[in-house]
Amino acid sequence: MSNTAVTKITPEQAKVGLYIMGGLLVLVLVIIVASKLFGGIDLLLQALGLGKSKKEKETEGAIDDAMEEASNTDSAWNPNMYKSAPAGSKLLTPEKTEDVAYKLFSSVGIMWDNEAKGVAAIKMCESKAQVSQVVEYFAEHYDRDTMKWLEDKYDTYEQEQALKVIIDYVKQLPKY
Repeated sequence: MSNTAVTKITPEQAKVGLYIMGGLLVLVLVIIVASKLFGGIDLLLQALGLGKSKKEKETEGAIDDAMEEASNTDSAWNPNMYKSAPAGSKLLTPEKTEDVAYKLFSSVGIMWDNEAKGVAAIKMCESKAQVSQVVEYFAEHYDRDTMKWLEDKYDTYEQEQALKVIIDYVKQLPKY
């Protein structure tokens, strides 16, 4: 003979169970109707502040592409790229390289960040080779990979937009 006890569900417990199931059903129906009204689940999530907009997705894509490109020897984000510049190429002086790298690094502070300062710093470069010089200085003096550092530190919406501006600016620069 088994010693298992049969637990009886009281009418109150059954009522609570029905309320929970009814609530879940209503929630699912609200989500379905709202997603139809907003044009899909992505737009519904955006309206609720839980999803990413098309602009945010494009920014993330640009950052991801730049991160992948950084390992390419022809990339401005590679610290060795500038070393293949032909004779007569306009490169930064050591002082100017230090200045640009410092301005970029100091665009992120302990309490406040100034991503516009980082954009302005990179815009001091007139070629991908000059950006590469800054990347090399950054690696040697701040012990950081510039692109990874930017991705980590530029983490708010506004900063990510500034990082996309930096990436787009560097992308359109001449090589040398």
